[in-house]
Amino acid sequence: MKYKITKYALFILDIAIVLFAFLFAAKVRPGTKRIILTYYRSFIPFILIWIGSGVWGLKFSIKSTSSGMDFAKRIFKCNLVAITAVLGLMYVFGKFYYSRYIVFGTVLTTFALELFLFLGIYYAFRFHKENAS
Repeated sequence: MKYKITKYALFILDIAIVLFAFLFAAKVRPGTKRIILTYYRSFIPFILIWIGSGVWGLKFSIKSTSSGMDFAKRIFKCNLVAITAVLGLMYVFGKFYYSRYIVFGTVLTTFALELFLFLGIYYAFRFHKENAS
């Protein structure tokens, strides 16, 4: 039961991380309100692709990983698939006017926060499991 709750908590945490990263990237640039109004419709498919690649790559499943390095590799692979899909769709639909700063700022901030927080949660559960007996 605890792992099922953890899976959903990581899912919701990932949505919050991506939202925070987007708002942070928009806040750093001048014209925050204009940036958010310009890119909010494109942000919805971005977050769906990001979460979809995480579900597909089992990024939210702590129980199925054997080590922290395996979990970090899984996070890296899922994020690489999401970045490839987003950039591919930007190319296919010709959305070259999107701000590279906003796109890459969101991606890099999300990637760094996911590595830090998800690995921290993984090791917290692992140490709790090892010290429980």
